[in-house]
Amino acid sequence: MNYPEACEHCDYVLVGEGEESILELMSALTNDSPVDEVKGVAFRRGDEIVCTGQRCPPANIDIIPNRDLLYRYQKMAGHNTVWAQVHASRGCPHNCDYCALVRHFGRKVRKRSPQNIVDDIRYSIDFHDRHHHRLAKMLWLTDDNFFADRELAIEVLRAIIDSDIHYHFTIQARYEVGYDDEMLELLRQAGFDEVAMGIEFLEDEAFENYHKKSTYRDIVRSVENIQRHGLRVRGLFIVGADNHEKGVGDRLADFVIEHNISGVLIQSMYFVPGTPVYETHKDKLIHRDWSKYNGNVVHYPERISPYDLQKEIIHASRKIYSRRRLLQAILHKRGLERLLFVGEYFWHKSVRADLKADLPYLKRVTEESALYQG
Repeated sequence: MNYPEACEHCDYVLVGEGEESILELMSALTNDSPVDEVKGVAFRRGDEIVCTGQRCPPANIDIIPNRDLLYRYQKMAGHNTVWAQVHASRGCPHNCDYCALVRHFGRKVRKRSPQNIVDDIRYSIDFHDRHHHRLAKMLWLTDDNFFADRELAIEVLRAIIDSDIHYHFTIQARYEVGYDDEMLELLRQAGFDEVAMGIEFLEDEAFENYHKKSTYRDIVRSVENIQRHGLRVRGLFIVGADNHEKGVGDRLADFVIEHNISGVLIQSMYFVPGTPVYETHKDKLIHRDWSKYNGNVVHYPERISPYDLQKEIIHASRKIYSRRRLLQAILHKRGLERLLFVGEYFWHKSVRADLKADLPYLKRVTEESALYQG
C-alpha cells in the first residue's frame, strides 16, 4: 500500500496479494527474464521507481500454506505466545475509514472451502504442537471478519463439530455476531472459547465520524448476549479519535471491568497510507517512523495532546491489569482463562514500559506544538 517507500529498503516489493507474483518473480530472476513483465511487482531502476501494476487478486485461495517455509517457525511455534493460526477468507464488505483490510483485500469476500479450512486447522494444530508441550493450546481464526459470509461461517463451524478436532479456538468479529444466537451456539459447540470483538470506540460520535456502523448500545447488547452463550469477549479498542478528551482511559477501563471483558488490546489511532482517514488526517501525523506505529501515539489529536493521550493509554492498561485484578484472576479464574490473564498482565506491563519510554519525546512534541498552548 506504500510501495514507493518500501522500495527504499529492499530490492523488490510485491504489491497486493503476493503468492502468485512471488512465483513469477522468482522464475524471472532465475531465468534472467525481465522483471517488469511480472504483474504486481515494484522495484527501483536507478532513480526511478517502477511498478508493474496491480494484478487481479487470486480467485482460488483453497491452499494450505507450508509453514515450514517460514524461517525457524517450527522452533518458535513452541512458545505459548505463538498460537496456531488459519485464515479462512479474504475481503470485507464494510468500509470503516481507518481499516486497511478493504484496501488490501477488496470488498468482495473470497473464501476457502469448509473442508480445506478444516484440513488446514488440523495441520496447523499438528505443526504447533509437534515436539512442543504448550500450555496455551489455542488456534486463532485470523479473518478480520469471518462472519461476513454467514453461510460459509456456519458450514465451517459445522465441519469442525463433525470432525475429530477437539481444541480451543478464538476468533475476531464485528459486534453483529452477538445478535446471531444460532452462530453463537455453533461457536460454542465447535470449541470456541472467546470472541475478539473490534469494539474500537465507546462513543457514538466516533463511530459516526469514522463510518463504523455501530453504536454504544449495539456493543453492550452484543457483549451481553455473547457472554450469555458461555463465550468470553476480548475487546479491541482505539483511542485518539477526534472527539477523545482527557478521561478516555478511565472510560475504557471502567467499561472493560464493568462488562467483564476478558482481555484487551489498546491501540492509539494511526493512519495507514491508502485508507480514507490517511487522506483526511495525514497532516496530523507527528512522524512517519512506522516502527513506532505499534500502539504509541503518533498523531496530534484534536481535543487532547499526544503526551496526555499516551498517559491515558498507560493508565487504562494499569487499571485493567492491576495487581488486585491479577490476584482475583489467580483465585477465581480457571484453566486457559486464568493462564491468559496472567500472561497478559505481564505483557501489558512490558507494553507500558515501552509507552513510558516515549513520554519525554511526546511531552516535547506537545510543548513545541501551537495546538495545545493556553
